[in-house]
Amino acid sequence: MEGFSIRYIGLIVLSFLVGMMLQVMPLPDWAVWARPEWVFLILIFWVVSQPQRMGLVVAFVVGLVMDLLTGTLFGLHAFAYTFVLYLTSTLHPKLRFFPLWQQLGIIFLLTLLELALQCWVLEILGASPDSWGYWVPALTSIFIWPWFALLLKEGNEMVGGYR
Repeated sequence: MEGFSIRYIGLIVLSFLVGMMLQVMPLPDWAVWARPEWVFLILIFWVVSQPQRMGLVVAFVVGLVMDLLTGTLFGLHAFAYTFVLYLTSTLHPKLRFFPLWQQLGIIFLLTLLELALQCWVLEILGASPDSWGYWVPALTSIFIWPWFALLLKEGNEMVGGYR
């Protein structure tokens, strides 16, 4: 594919691998509910910064891998990621240039929507979350977004990725 270097592909794959490790890494009981949506944030970053190369197929495949890693209903993450990232792909020309506080608001809403879609499917199956703690990752995700996006942006520029 034109414009893809091995280093660039390696950065994308590495970012997803690290995100998946962070997503399934064991945490103390008190911290499990506050785990950010690492993989979802990585998907948002790449869809916004590289919309022509990172699309819905990638979101779907990454979602299926997350379903396997987390032991959730097969297709749950794939459905939520694909749906929300479709909406994100329509925002990408604007989202990149919003001030940080607006980006955080949009990331918060997108993460809430992703969690709500998963909750909706689980509710249909009779296994809905029973605590408000289910929604906390939307908050923790926006707290890490500025540093997380900066780290990925710097990596993207180091390997010669497109801006």
